[in-house]
Amino acid sequence: TADSPSPLSIINHEEMDAIGAVEIKDVVANMTYQSGNISSSNVYSGGDSSSGNTNVNLRNLGLGSTLILVNGKRTIADNNDNSGNGYVDLSQLVPGIALERVEVVKDGASALYGSDAIAGVVNFITRDNFEGAEIQIDYTQDDETGDQTDTLISGIFGIASDRGSVMISASHLDREPLQYIDRLDDFGNSGLSTLGQPGRYIPLGAMTPNPNPLNPAGSSTFGGGPDLDCNYGIDGSGQGTLGDIAGFCLYDFSSFFPLVAQQEQQKLFGTADYEVSDNIKIYGEFGFSFNEYQRQNSLFPDVTFAIIPTHHFGLINDANRRGVQPVPYLALQRMLGGNIYSSLADRPVDTNTTTKRDSFRYQLGTEIDLAFGNGSWSMDASVTQSRTRANSRTRSDTVKSKTDLAYVGLGGPGCDPVNETRGSGNLGTG
Repeated sequence: TADSPSPLSIINHEEMDAIGAVEIKDVVANMTYQSGNISSSNVYSGGDSSSGNTNVNLRNLGLGSTLILVNGKRTIADNNDNSGNGYVDLSQLVPGIALERVEVVKDGASALYGSDAIAGVVNFITRDNFEGAEIQIDYTQDDETGDQTDTLISGIFGIASDRGSVMISASHLDREPLQYIDRLDDFGNSGLSTLGQPGRYIPLGAMTPNPNPLNPAGSSTFGGGPDLDCNYGIDGSGQGTLGDIAGFCLYDFSSFFPLVAQQEQQKLFGTADYEVSDNIKIYGEFGFSFNEYQRQNSLFPDVTFAIIPTHHFGLINDANRRGVQPVPYLALQRMLGGNIYSSLADRPVDTNTTTKRDSFRYQLGTEIDLAFGNGSWSMDASVTQSRTRANSRTRSDTVKSKTDLAYVGLGGPGCDPVNETRGSGNLGTG
């Protein structure tokens, strides 16, 4: 900690090397005054657009309460969390190889910087005066399974003279995913649902004295996922490995999701300065980044909780088969089934979420020293422009309009939903 009116911590380049920090997220994760566990968002902590991003939360005052500077100049908030708090995505700023040091003001600095600095200030200083060339290749691997790997290739080049300097840096990250299913013993069964496929259909009328939910086959067993009778990995208690709630097999959707998501990122950053005279210096910097993030999803549950009406021909046929009057049913299900190991035939739809984000930033400025009598003034004026674009796409496994028609018996081939004419399949003849 350096001498300062406010508590100031400085992490220099040598200290970053000592802790094995190759990205900004590695530096942030090792800050003891960093709060929370979302400095590097994964699928559950970053279910919003923050997935794959890096942020800082000093003293747990919120993501938008820490001011982020690059070489002493502000950067704009380019993302929002689930609560609507704007924050700077640190992963887009500069390649890790270009960092000279990180200065952290660990106390509120709103009197000097404004409301953005309620929790403190983090200033990333780059290696502007670097001379020569340096290339770095970092490869990391998941210790337990060996399936998850990170490959980071970084480079920096710089030249300097008595009057100016130029520095350019770049990096490319290729991150392979690690699924929950790969660490099932450690993290399995962490996301359980009773909405499976085939689903459960709850009668809403007094069809029998004590009606049970029935699966579409009409048997007395009921469950979720491909394990209809909870026989998968059955144990001595007679229940499947996923157990049961009120007699229902559970659907483990967590196995579809990643502990570490697939990610590809490129970053480019550069600075330049030149002394026009002894009193005037001009400077500039630019940065560009592209980030593509892939998140695997389970097949989606139908949370409309649709009511299947009594005039649905499927209910009429089922009631006639069992000699009872049809009653409405509440549908609790996923429209498609399968699990993480299912073949394409069992899981015909890709439900992954793909997020692409690119950022561009440039800055131009000048420093002027002015002499007045026995004193002097220094002026620093600059203009900065930043732009961030993001596109997130999630593929659905269901067309809602056709699903709604199916719930009222008008979803099959040959149906005319306008005139409510049912197809032959609903009549049991085709």
